[in-house]
Amino acid sequence: WARDADAYVLEDDYDSEFRYEGRPLPALAELDAHGRVILLGTFNKSLFPGLRLGYVVLPDGLIEPYRRLRRDVERPPPYVAQAVLADFMAGGHFARHVRRSREIYAARLAALRESIAGCSASDWLEIPTIPAGLCVPAYSIRGLSSQEIERRASRAKLDVYGLHRFSHARTGPRGALLGFAAFEEERLVRAARRLGRALSEG
Repeated sequence: WARDADAYVLEDDYDSEFRYEGRPLPALAELDAHGRVILLGTFNKSLFPGLRLGYVVLPDGLIEPYRRLRRDVERPPPYVAQAVLADFMAGGHFARHVRRSREIYAARLAALRESIAGCSASDWLEIPTIPAGLCVPAYSIRGLSSQEIERRASRAKLDVYGLHRFSHARTGPRGALLGFAAFEEERLVRAARRLGRALSEG
């Protein structure tokens, strides 16, 4: 379609490194034989936001126009940070860091899923199997609206986002988005119990 329409597809890849099941999926840009995919990425999730480095993989015909645009509209990121990151990656440290992070996040996801299933939160929410990511949807199984789940969680001092925030449809799925990557397993267990109590108490 992109080739026929003389258009480009923007592929925004910010957390594909964190896949917990199966083999990693290839980037769409890797499968592109016609130079129609622009791949955007960042190190915010895989390293840390303060690094403020990202990347773009362009079809050959767009490299020079992009360089001119960058020179005109913004300053490049600090060269020292770029050089240090390049050395970090060339030495294999980035790949090892991602592997270790993936193991940690997979364990945290398992802890969250088991904690929800093992407490009163399981009366209200169901967590599907997800193959990748840094957060997971928890679907309402008793008809509570996303807004109500968010409200009850907020009263218990828990930050969750109702799924209504991610859908334009009025009849989208009900539930909440739960983050797990930034929290140690013990905190996830305690949070799951608090969420269960908050949902049960209304």
